[in-house]
Amino acid sequence: MSSDECQDDCTRTFHLYWPCSKNSPSSALAPPDAGVLPLVYAIHCFGCDASAMKKWERIAEAFNFVLVRPEGINKSWNSRYCCGYALEKKLNDTRFLELIRDEVADRSNRVDKDMVYGIGWSNGGYMVTYAAHLFRSIVPIAGYQYENIKEIAGNSPRGIFQHHSLNDQFVQFDGCCTDSTKKKCCCGISEASPEQCNSVDATFDDWAKQVNQCTSTTTVFKDIVKGIECRSGNGCVANSTLCVYENSKHFNMPSFSRAFPMFEEVGHFLARDACSANGGRWEMDEKSCTCDKVPGDRQSGLYCSSIGDKSYAGMSHQIDQEANASSGIQEALVEWFVLATVALFAGAIILHWRKNGRTSMYKKEDEWKRLSTSEPTDVELTSR
Repeated sequence: MSSDECQDDCTRTFHLYWPCSKNSPSSALAPPDAGVLPLVYAIHCFGCDASAMKKWERIAEAFNFVLVRPEGINKSWNSRYCCGYALEKKLNDTRFLELIRDEVADRSNRVDKDMVYGIGWSNGGYMVTYAAHLFRSIVPIAGYQYENIKEIAGNSPRGIFQHHSLNDQFVQFDGCCTDSTKKKCCCGISEASPEQCNSVDATFDDWAKQVNQCTSTTTVFKDIVKGIECRSGNGCVANSTLCVYENSKHFNMPSFSRAFPMFEEVGHFLARDACSANGGRWEMDEKSCTCDKVPGDRQSGLYCSSIGDKSYAGMSHQIDQEANASSGIQEALVEWFVLATVALFAGAIILHWRKNGRTSMYKKEDEWKRLSTSEPTDVELTSR
């Protein structure tokens, strides 16, 4: 970063992952006929680093995403209310994310600035919502912005797939604020936040209505055993979904890669958006984009946009209404990826935990360092 865009922390780092060719596994990159691919950011928490988001590489490989894992200075991001060194020094982390996008897009014709998505956990969740104008859709997990929603979205529709737990002790479900009668959030977030708390539910509703013009929301998935309930916006111009968990806390125990259960669903959410943006139809079972709506003899590419034909640039979000149900669920996206995967959920989670119990594939890592504040909720969270 140039000196006029930062202070003392002008050297920044990010990790870039390219999916391999399915037709030629030995190839380092997807072939030219793969076309333009989605660029997906995975932004880490406060106190951890980009390695905490490494599991997203599996999703990038499975769905043919180009993945960026940026590193925050001193393991922190300046996202208005959170957190640490980056917030204290007022680092321009939004500009950092923008420069990554520009750098990758300028160096490769397989990436375009209008086909970019953001996933963020905790401080990263605050970051992707704070920089929402850079993305077509965002996936904030255990962290979110709760003021000036339309402004941070760039006064334009932005898809959202939000995740939060009712018993999150670090970023309270009922919101973070200076109101002394409310439970405090960790890491000085409450002190940096507004006077009135804005809950996850209320803020999601604001996003759905103000940003994506949804007329209402409907519960589309409920699993009492696992304690997960998801609801989606109706009549929206961009897909809007919130999943609430009863007992997942901060998705950090024993680690984020093990605690967060919807890696696959996030992949489908982003892939479907990228596919439909170019007139394609996302096929869940095959994890592929059918380009039957592509006109002429244009090369289709994996996401219905060949190199040099970036048809989605400037396009608004498109929502496939073909799967609308008479029960009032109008968003085909959520019905598709949530209801269609519920039968697979139990088996997938069981296999996931058994596999991790038998192998040492995941390294034990601290995902939250002891924080240098006096907040009673600031504790050290480590892998077991």
